[in-house]
Amino acid sequence: MRLVVYIFFSLAAICLVLPGDMYAQDSTQVITIKKRPPKKNFAEIFSGTISVAPHYSSEMGLGIAMSYNCAKPIAIIGNITTEGYMLLGVNGSGTTRKRKWEYNYSAFYNYTPSYFWGLGYDAANISGNKSRYDQKKFFIQGEAGYRFSRKFTLGPSLGYEWIKWEDFIDGNTSSDVLQYGIFARFDTRDHSTNPSEGVHLLLRQRNWTNSSGSTSLQANGYTPVWEGGILAADLYSVLTYGDMAITMLPTIGGTERMRGYYWGRYRNNNLIAGQFELRQKIWEMVGGAVWGGFANLWGDYGKFQWKNTLPNFGLGARFYITERMCLRFDYGFGRKGQNGFILSINEAF
Repeated sequence: MRLVVYIFFSLAAICLVLPGDMYAQDSTQVITIKKRPPKKNFAEIFSGTISVAPHYSSEMGLGIAMSYNCAKPIAIIGNITTEGYMLLGVNGSGTTRKRKWEYNYSAFYNYTPSYFWGLGYDAANISGNKSRYDQKKFFIQGEAGYRFSRKFTLGPSLGYEWIKWEDFIDGNTSSDVLQYGIFARFDTRDHSTNPSEGVHLLLRQRNWTNSSGSTSLQANGYTPVWEGGILAADLYSVLTYGDMAITMLPTIGGTERMRGYYWGRYRNNNLIAGQFELRQKIWEMVGGAVWGGFANLWGDYGKFQWKNTLPNFGLGARFYITERMCLRFDYGFGRKGQNGFILSINEAF
């Protein structure tokens, strides 16, 4: 009896796996075997590409920025310059499988030799106030944004920041705080690093565990004006509150805004800055740009003064490595002889 039952179920199983036309004219059975991709070994996971780019600014001198981009969403970055600036860190970004969440993170340590003139407009205008200090900074931050649509993202951020000023004229100054906050982004740009049209709005609220915080707004717009010409606009504002450490107050200068000013010379509790830039393709992979801008920094609320607005203008050349990546040469001019040359990768904003 057992043999009969065994033969019966064996025949039934064979009929189920055979093509339908071998045992019935109106039935078809398909069996699909899911193939699993082979697992990557350690070398394949961390294989990647190395990128090297030169840069120059009056604060840092001539430098080399390097990055090692792995297959995973991680990049190891480094930077060293002739003025003694050094940086080592990691960053990365990505999305979840269904692209409903996007995330990014960064962690780095840097050493920056710099100068300080004092807080506020008047102190920064006195050349004799210039004093040397060395900054050490460790920073780590992660963000996760929920994509309500292709254009709008909202989410939390969490981070830690440690900054120390050594050899400072008023003694060592340091800050050691945890940061938590939220950000909202609206983005219709056609490209993230070298857009030709669209808008980008970023609102960010940061709170620190020392009962201080800041609210920042960045607004960018891009539009074609004629063949090869793009008009770009940038508005940026930071408002702080509470017992904000001097090492964390907003400042102007650098390679993005108020180009030509020494980064950190003008520093205060609150900042607003804006600029317009006309970018023009000239011939083949060669282009140029001209811009004009302004900035104003002030201390306590209600003490904003129009007369302290700082002017900025400049011109530059662009040499396109690819259609969306360029080597940027800028020369910026500011208040009473403050000016400087900048060499960098991609547009300022």
